[in-house]
Amino acid sequence: MAPLQPRLRVFLVAFMLLSSSAFTATSSASFLVPSRATQAQSSTTSLPLMPPRMPPRMPPRGGGHSSTAALPLIPPRPSRDGSLRPLAASPASPPPEGSPEGSPPPRTAKSTLAKLSFLLLPLSLVCALQSPPLKLLPALSPADLRTDVLLTLLCSVLATAWLKAVTALAVSGKIAASDARKIIHTGSAPFFMLLWPFFSAAGETSQLLAACVPLANLLKLAGAGLSGDGKGGGDREASDLAKAVSRSGQPREAFGGPFIYTIVLLAATGLFFTSSPVGVVGVAQMAAGDGLADIVGRRLGKTGKWWFDKDKSYAGSAAFFVAAFGASWGLLEWLGYWGALVLDESVTQGGGLPLRLAAISLVCMIVEVLPGDWIDDNWSVPVAGALLAQALLVVN
Repeated sequence: MAPLQPRLRVFLVAFMLLSSSAFTATSSASFLVPSRATQAQSSTTSLPLMPPRMPPRMPPRGGGHSSTAALPLIPPRPSRDGSLRPLAASPASPPPEGSPEGSPPPRTAKSTLAKLSFLLLPLSLVCALQSPPLKLLPALSPADLRTDVLLTLLCSVLATAWLKAVTALAVSGKIAASDARKIIHTGSAPFFMLLWPFFSAAGETSQLLAACVPLANLLKLAGAGLSGDGKGGGDREASDLAKAVSRSGQPREAFGGPFIYTIVLLAATGLFFTSSPVGVVGVAQMAAGDGLADIVGRRLGKTGKWWFDKDKSYAGSAAFFVAAFGASWGLLEWLGYWGALVLDESVTQGGGLPLRLAAISLVCMIVEVLPGDWIDDNWSVPVAGALLAQALLVVN
């Protein structure tokens, strides 16, 4: 494992990246993507808020003091057919031909640039921190820097394509929204970690460049959470993403489990990466274990419920153990094959690695099935897995 001080510096720089990029997410979601109410308000012509002018009182010809009927406030104007009709506010202009009512505004170069800045801004900051004038991070050779930057861009493109593919299946109705949410949950982090061996072995700088990928996804989720009211307003792409990753389809739910999931992946990348199995095992337990448990549990777990929690089933718990164990072992073997993460021989000899991973997966399965809503299992499962991995897989 790397010493503690560089790890703390990595964490502080990753936090700085998150803080510096937060404005990009909020500004693009709040200003570049107007809501339906804002569009409707801007498209209508409202009457000026002026107090009405009262007509003068006219005495009747025959005397007396009875008041006459009130004159119209706005004089009528003749229509084309000669009849009189009162002057009213101009109706809202119809939407352009071919675009349904309530559809989001077309994508502009400004909004596209804001979405690209989710990744380009932290990426540029990391490159600046390792440059010779600053030297706040270990400098990379030109070849390593080019490789890591291109690989970071490739990871971001593949992550976006993965999210769009699953989201499109959910929006088209080919898969259920609940299945789409858990498919994204199960596959996103493991697919990203499969590309870790191809980053250069340059320490903290490569680590932070890789951390830009989950950071960009974190900001995309923030934009999705602020995308609209969940009824079609706002940016369609962000709204579809919010519906795919949330249970109820409400955009604000993107700030719940999906947001925590991405924060855990960002922390695992920024703190551990390929220097320790702690991050790999913790994320694998959360992603593969918890994700597949829900998918299998809803299909095969209608009977055979745990007596202390009727929402959890034996089938779901068994799927958690198998998926978490298989993903953890497979990812460690994959990273070891490429020489990116080599475990100590005392851990791997005599079949010790599968037994230790089975013990970790069993404990994480118990943590996931425990009743109580006081803590999200997107926190409890990876934390339990990371602590057990530190105790069983890391030799000080």
